[in-house]
Amino acid sequence: MRFLSSIPLLLACSCAAAAEWTELPLPASSGMSVYQEPGTERSRHNQFVGSFLANPRQSWFLVDYAVPHRWGVHTVRSFKQWLEFDCQDFRVRVMARLYYEGPMGQGRVLVSERASPNFVSIVPGDPEEAMHHAACAYLKKDQQVAAVPAEPAVTPPPAQPQPVHTPLEPAR
Repeated sequence: MRFLSSIPLLLACSCAAAAEWTELPLPASSGMSVYQEPGTERSRHNQFVGSFLANPRQSWFLVDYAVPHRWGVHTVRSFKQWLEFDCQDFRVRVMARLYYEGPMGQGRVLVSERASPNFVSIVPGDPEEAMHHAACAYLKKDQQVAAVPAEPAVTPPPAQPQPVHTPLEPAR
C-alpha cells in the first residue's frame, strides 16, 4: 500500500524535467493559465483494442493561478494533473494531481491526490473544456489519418533510352 501512495510522486518526477508547456486559450477573467505538456497525450488502449472498447485519451496539464489559492492549510500557486478524457461522452477523470507552492509547477509538492475511480461530466466553459479539446484533438487527427485510405503507389513509366549523338556520328 505504501508503494501505491508514492505513484503520484513518481508521476510528477517523470514530467518534472524542464518541460515545454503549451498554453491553452482561456478567458483572461478565469484567473488562471492552463498549459498542456506536448508529447504526453496518449490513448489508454492501442488502436486494435480501442476499436472495440472506449479509448480514453490521457495527457498532462499544468494550471497556474494568477493569485495564490488556499487548499486546506496550504497556499497553492499551481498544480499539475494527469487527466483522462472520454472524448465521445465529454467526460474527464483525474489520474493524479499534485499541488505546488510555486508558480508553473515549481517548488515543493504540498499535496497530492489519487486517481478518481469515475469519470465526471465536463461543464461547458470550465477550463476542463479547453483541456478536453486539446487532448482529444490528437485523437481526432489519429482517426482521420487512420480513415484516409493509403494512396496506391504510382510508379512512373520506365524512361525510354534516348539516342546519343556525338559529333563524330552523323545524325539519323
